[in-house]
Amino acid sequence: MHFDRNVDAEWIRVRCNASLKNATCFFQYRNNDTRTDAPSPIFNGLATVEDAANFLSARAWVRADNDRLAVVSQIIKNDKLQEERYYELSENAELERVPCVYEGGEAGTISRVKAKVDAQPLDSAIATIDDLSVCLTYGERKWRLPIGSDATAKLETAVTRRIDREVATERDLFHYAGIFYELPAENAGGLPMIRPIATHNFVITDYASYRGLLVLSGVASDSARDSDHIVRSEDGQCALWLGAIDDLWSLGKPVGHGYVWRETKVAKGEPSDPFLATGFDRKSLVLTNHCDEDVEVTLQADATGYEHWRAYKVVKVKANSQETLVLHDDFGAFWLRCVCDKDATLSAEFIYN
Repeated sequence: MHFDRNVDAEWIRVRCNASLKNATCFFQYRNNDTRTDAPSPIFNGLATVEDAANFLSARAWVRADNDRLAVVSQIIKNDKLQEERYYELSENAELERVPCVYEGGEAGTISRVKAKVDAQPLDSAIATIDDLSVCLTYGERKWRLPIGSDATAKLETAVTRRIDREVATERDLFHYAGIFYELPAENAGGLPMIRPIATHNFVITDYASYRGLLVLSGVASDSARDSDHIVRSEDGQCALWLGAIDDLWSLGKPVGHGYVWRETKVAKGEPSDPFLATGFDRKSLVLTNHCDEDVEVTLQADATGYEHWRAYKVVKVKANSQETLVLHDDFGAFWLRCVCDKDATLSAEFIYN
């Protein structure tokens, strides 16, 4: 059920006229999201997809010996990693070329930093983008996330873009297919409790926290459009974006799309993979029946994140036709999935605007 937005109350409680066993009553609240998909001007200067052939990437590691941020600048030109240089971000937020004290000089220092924090691609058995959507394997099963930006998802860069990093205590930033997510630690629910923060079209290659700041790498080579959040070295060969973690909420409203079935042979009663729903609004489901007989597809919702699946809507889709189910603006669930009443070949696409 949906509550009227004008309801004025402090507390809600539930009573039942009969005894129940294993009952669940779950409330989900959210503010009206008035954001647009346009990023705040504070992110001006970050490299966009159009800049991907020529931009400044970096790897960042907080040094314990001097409390500075060690930065390996990665200079991308013509779609290739042309050069790497070592810098440090000072307590005054200045990028400085400094003497390298580690064995091997600058090359040895760069190797040391990259050995600590260089981004590594995930095994495709764990995370991949297939013909349907983002597919993650967790707890011996598949979970699906939307593709936020097709251009970002398909982009191949000269350096590996970071996918996951802890930036606050027991809270990781997960970054995939153009969407930043808050990923709780295992003891706080793990992947089933993931929630989107923002969708964007930038080439962000790394991120870290430093002295209470969020640090992003992936900056345009040209400083002409820099906001005051961009810090550049004197030689212009290293650049970072500095801000607060909460600034990410102004990077762009979470939007995306993805399939759980795409001309897929579906078995009667067999659920699709779960598809993330929480944190997105203006949701719709497009169902396509590729068979010569009518089918009924049940949309199931998990409102808790603990796989308490319940039927939400049943949609009848006629033979060789398509139906669109627009979900109520106030509808809330962590995950959604589809189940068909008979063997069929179907497509099911979730669209979040």
